[in-house]
Amino acid sequence: MSDSNSGVHYFGCFLVAVGLYVCVGLPLAWLPTNLPRFGKRTFATGLQLTMGNVSGIMTPFLYVTKDGPRYIKGHAVTLALTGFSAVIYTFMWFHYKRINKARSVGLEDHKIEGMTEEEISEMGDRNPRFRYVT
Repeated sequence: MSDSNSGVHYFGCFLVAVGLYVCVGLPLAWLPTNLPRFGKRTFATGLQLTMGNVSGIMTPFLYVTKDGPRYIKGHAVTLALTGFSAVIYTFMWFHYKRINKARSVGLEDHKIEGMTEEEISEMGDRNPRFRYVT
C-alpha cells in the first residue's frame, strides 16, 4: 500500500474505528430515544437503517479497481460524509439543548393549556414536558 510501517497502518485503523463507530452508533441510539411515540419511532428507525444500508449501492462506484491500492476518491467521499454527519450531530445536539432549555423555563407551556393528561401524552416529542436526550 505504501512505504510506511505496517504498525502505522494498524494504528490508523484504530483511529478510524474510534471516529467511525461514534458516527454510526450515536444515531442508532439517539433517534429512538428521542422519539417517544411507538409508530414514529418504528418508522424513523426503519428509515434510518434503510438509508444507512443504501450507502452500499455507491460503494462499487467509489472503490474502483483502477484507483487501488490507495482508493483516494473512495476514502475522500467516506471521510467527507463522516465529517458531514459529525456536523449534523453537533447541530442536533445544540438544537435539542436549546429546546430543552426553552421547555425548562416554561416557554412552551401555552401548548398544553386546557388539555387533558391523555391529550398531553399523545403529543409525543411535541409535549412541553418531554426532554430530548443530549
